[in-house]
This record gives sequence, structure tokens and C-alpha cells, in this order.
Amino acid sequence: MNLTKKLLFISLLSYSSSSIAASCTANGAGFTGTCTDTLEEYNVTMKSVRLHQSGAATNSFITIAEKDSTFDIASAGANSNVGDYVSNATVPFGTYDQLVFVIDTGYTLKGGTTGGSSNPCATDTGGSGNVKVTSGSSTGAVVSATESNPGGLSYIDGTSFFIVLDSNDVAGLPITVEPGDGFNFSIEFNMSAGIRYTYAGGSCTGADLGDINPTMNISNI
Repeated sequence: MNLTKKLLFISLLSYSSSSIAASCTANGAGFTGTCTDTLEEYNVTMKSVRLHQSGAATNSFITIAEKDSTFDIASAGANSNVGDYVSNATVPFGTYDQLVFVIDTGYTLKGGTTGGSSNPCATDTGGSGNVKVTSGSSTGAVVSATESNPGGLSYIDGTSFFIVLDSNDVAGLPITVEPGDGFNFSIEFNMSAGIRYTYAGGSCTGADLGDINPTMNISNI
């Protein structure tokens, strides 16, 4: 089988979007609704990376890397590299129209917000909800949670969720692997609204993972 080599990198990009909820720091006393803030920690476990060959059956993928590696996506600044998942992976020659990241549904995170003038809230192991939080403090603790609604690009299968990306999501797809080719794949996460808090009458009642909007870039090397 003819093979070529690829490099895969995981990187972080912080940006803002008009579609996300307002920042919690703008809350007034007695705030009711949802708002967002940054995460201090967001640890996710990559499980595998797969490619779909053009013309192959739906959900029939070639696995190019498979191992559990945990990354703290919030550990780096804007446009900074978080870490390398795999390098020098071998891929059969051919044309590929989908790229799939498989990520564990379980994750840990840490965050807190001043909530404006009088509405502090933070992650707390003694709190309630999927992402456990309590009111009264903006100093968070690391808590465990489970992803149950990863959005339109993904689906759940057992303890993993799949980020499925095609030409509608990534300008570089489809890609054709030929002799001497090399590619750099980077997955980017929006950390500017990494955690979304829910308030009622100035008290924090819950939280969930914010609109991290994972996106992909492909470049030749």
C-alpha cells in the first residue's frame, strides 16, 4: 500500500461572536437570563482522528491516529498551540471529503465570574447541574461534566462524540493525498465564551459548556 505522511496539530483560537450570550461581567443586580465568561481550565480527551474517503459508505472511515490524549484547551492564549495529538501519521493515497475528530464525552473544567456588580458564580464540586456551580464566589474549582449536546456538527456514540467536518466547514476539503504531500490539520476552539451561566433574580442556578465552536484549518507543509 502506498502511503504518505501527515502532521496533525491541535491549536487554540479565542474570538468573539455576535451569536453568543452577553458577557456576565455586564450583569446588573437581579439579573435573569444567560451569560458567558472565559474558562480557566477545559480538559478534553482526544480519542482518534479519522478520514472519510470520497465514494466510501457513510460512516465508513479510515483511522489515522487512535490514542487517548488529554489537553487543557484553556491553557494557552489566543492563536496559541495547545499541543500535538499526533505527527507523521500514514494515510493511503486517495481523495478524502470528511475529517472526523473523536472526543470523549467526559471532560473537566474550571471557571468563575464576578457576574457584574453583585452576582458572582463559580464551578464547585458541591454545586448542582451537569456543570456544577454555586453562587457567592467567583473562585472556581475543577469539576467533571459530560457532553450531551455537542451541536449540529457532531453526534454521540457511547462515551464519545464525533466532530464531523466536510467542505461546508473546512475550505481545504476535499483533499487529495499524492506522493510527497504533507498537510497540517489544526482544530481551533473559541474560549472567549467557554462557559455559559444561567441566572434567576441575581442568583446563579446552573451552567453548561459555552459556544466553543470547534473549527478546522488545513494547510500544506
